[in-house]
Amino acid sequence: MISVDEAIQLVIGHTPSPRTITLPLQACAGHVLAQDILSPGPFPSFDQSAMDGYAFCFADWQQNPLPVDGETAAGQFPEPLIQGTTRRIFTGAAIPPGADTVVMQEHVQTHDGVIHIENSTLIAGANVRKQGSQIQAGECALPSGHTLQAAGIGFLASMGFDRATVFEKPVIHIVVTGSELLPPGAPAEAGKVYESNSVMLLAALRSIGMEAQAVHHVPDDPQATLALLDRLSTECDYILATGGVSVGDYDFVGQMKHHPAFQSIFHKVKQKPGKPLLFGQFHRSLVFGLPGNPASVLTCFYAYVMPSLLKASGISHSNHYNKARLSEDLQKKPGLTVFYKAVLQDDVVRILPQQESYILRSYALANCLVVVQEEDTLLHAGYEVSCLLIPLMPV
Repeated sequence: MISVDEAIQLVIGHTPSPRTITLPLQACAGHVLAQDILSPGPFPSFDQSAMDGYAFCFADWQQNPLPVDGETAAGQFPEPLIQGTTRRIFTGAAIPPGADTVVMQEHVQTHDGVIHIENSTLIAGANVRKQGSQIQAGECALPSGHTLQAAGIGFLASMGFDRATVFEKPVIHIVVTGSELLPPGAPAEAGKVYESNSVMLLAALRSIGMEAQAVHHVPDDPQATLALLDRLSTECDYILATGGVSVGDYDFVGQMKHHPAFQSIFHKVKQKPGKPLLFGQFHRSLVFGLPGNPASVLTCFYAYVMPSLLKASGISHSNHYNKARLSEDLQKKPGLTVFYKAVLQDDVVRILPQQESYILRSYALANCLVVVQEEDTLLHAGYEVSCLLIPLMPV
């Protein structure tokens, strides 16, 4: 067995660098930019009115009435303003040459084609969006490494971009093994249990902006298990297999290690839960052989699968850890790093009851995992520990 730190280093070390792909903007949400985006021009690209109102030259006003010489709507490029006049204008419309200020329509009185401005606090340049006030030509609009969300996509579109070069997200398949499993919603059967790992992994993937392309169920059959894993390993980047990696008579996922195309990187980690974790390369796929117990599956996902997927997508993983102080004493046996289901509030973390690897009830209430190193045996209340934060589902 290897240590948790060694296992994490091996996972990250064998995770490939992200691939780039150019996508339409509408498909870029959640992707990470693979290059700096430079502004192709100044934006706004011309002086714009920020209000519905009247455009005029402030120096010509002198508190005098101004005759209206026409109007300019959004989308029109206006003729120059006649000196000493004003122009009816609408939000987003180009400021006519010769004008430098807009007065809101609520602050004027109109009579016989002449306006009287009733705003004693009006200043030159008011209500005008100046050319380049958002960004100048050649300026970095968004840097490489930035995760695109709605605002960023809208920003790029507003500069005329219709696509962006981003890091491609990996192709992921989930394999669930076990003849004892029933799909949720099926009638209960003696000796059977409901299969929860696949739906749990799908939700965990979505919480970090990933999707699995398919979920495969296979019974406890060595030939069927190996044939499925062999086929998938030529089609995808990641295989997340649950169950079948321990030493039982029906644990067949681990038999991948005997396939000539499989490179076993490690099998078994000095940790609890999830000690039987298997990690390797099978053809083009990275394979995580996750234990069958649900809490073990989820812990191994957060500790190992998540950082690998994030690296492969060009996303930083550093913000998923935090420091906090224990709310009470914690005692454990030496020899294994333990991931405790816990609740973090402010800078204090409380260890939850029901830490067994088959129990999800406490996991459902947890917002972090407290990581206690293998050599530690007694930690007193107030001791500072490392917390692996559980990602929240996107709103």
